[in-house]
Amino acid sequence: MVSALWSHNTTCSFCDHELKLRIIGDYFTNMPTTARLTFMAKPHHEIAGIPLKAMDGPIWQGLQAFTHRSDGIVDFVLGASNFLQLTPDESYSAHGNAHVLYWGQEVGSLSIVAFAPGDGTGKPGSLGQDPTLRHGNYPYDSGVVPQDKSHLHTEVSFALASFAIGKPDRPHINAGNLDVIHTLSYGPYGHLSKLGEIGQHRADFQRTMYDNSREGEPQPRFTLNGADAHLSGRSSAIYNAHPRVVQIFGFFGVSATKPEAGLYAVEALRVEHPFEM
Repeated sequence: MVSALWSHNTTCSFCDHELKLRIIGDYFTNMPTTARLTFMAKPHHEIAGIPLKAMDGPIWQGLQAFTHRSDGIVDFVLGASNFLQLTPDESYSAHGNAHVLYWGQEVGSLSIVAFAPGDGTGKPGSLGQDPTLRHGNYPYDSGVVPQDKSHLHTEVSFALASFAIGKPDRPHINAGNLDVIHTLSYGPYGHLSKLGEIGQHRADFQRTMYDNSREGEPQPRFTLNGADAHLSGRSSAIYNAHPRVVQIFGFFGVSATKPEAGLYAVEALRVEHPFEM
């Protein structure tokens, strides 16, 4: 696999869409380095050709599947229609929030994030702050730089829906596959490494996206777990490595200072571990 060598944002002179150009090797086939153009389309309230408004219904359907998984114990309350907002100052494309309820009582907030291809949850401006960090197979982009999560006891991910680019009218409910990235230390350097994958298994996700009749399964997965030393206290970033898919995930963080109520919801959801690499 070849990491990105260069990244640049510009504007299309024909349609006024924001474009992101990355010089990057193919993530799946190890083909030689090529230029990849990703349409962000932020001025027109869409992501890679998928209107934000088209995401509202699939997000709600995806959340309802997780409520059903918990036998109705955990529920989610969304805001107004078209509640996702574009995030031009972040390393991901759009964001919204929902209330998380346990037996009808609010126990926290669900952060809902839309990932265009190449988006991540790393903090903008973090690129290059650590000169000892080596990106390895990941692009030289702030979106993949792990962020501190010491304020959280546990974090759970929810694959809500995915859209193949060019098919805005065909969402795949509960379909998704994202990388969880952390840092491994070797000598004086830190190296970005895949801790695991959340959502579906990569092969299942690819089959789902190529078949218009398929949906995913509601599979909540830990990105952080205070009860598991392997997933406890880690900094991490979440990254969309799929070049032709927009993915929408929810993230429920349980506070490290008062975790009890949130952990009851986590238990009811029967959360699974990420797929380890």
